[in-house]
Amino acid sequence: MSSSEFPHPARAGGASTMPSEEDKGRFRKELMYLIIQFLKEEKFEETVHMLEQESALYFDMKHFVKMVVAGNWDELERYLLGFSRLEDNEQSMKIFFLIRRQKYLEALERAQENDRDESSVPWQTAVPQHCKVQIEGTDFPKVKFLFE
Repeated sequence: MSSSEFPHPARAGGASTMPSEEDKGRFRKELMYLIIQFLKEEKFEETVHMLEQESALYFDMKHFVKMVVAGNWDELERYLLGFSRLEDNEQSMKIFFLIRRQKYLEALERAQENDRDESSVPWQTAVPQHCKVQIEGTDFPKVKFLFE
């Protein structure tokens, strides 16, 4: 029996109709969700998160929180870029700003610890004298780097 002998689910009373773009989109989302669910059950964690990111259909908040707690800022930023770009909207700008600020603060803290270990010179002397940071605003500060 050939495939042409089986009735197509989209056909009603023998009439040939193609699924709408909306139906195709819904089917695609459902299929992706099922694939992600299967991969999670089979413990393919990295593959799951790559598919979530590449498809941009499912954002895993547990994975997001896990990366924040672990301090995986670069991986967190890459994951977010699958869903939103920095310039997309104000919320995107805020979250990327907070991630990058945290990366900066942790790097500054490591530099401070290294300076304490290596010498008795305060960490502030390691900052180039020609570079100053100016922060404007409190709700969503704008950071400007000024070079003299």
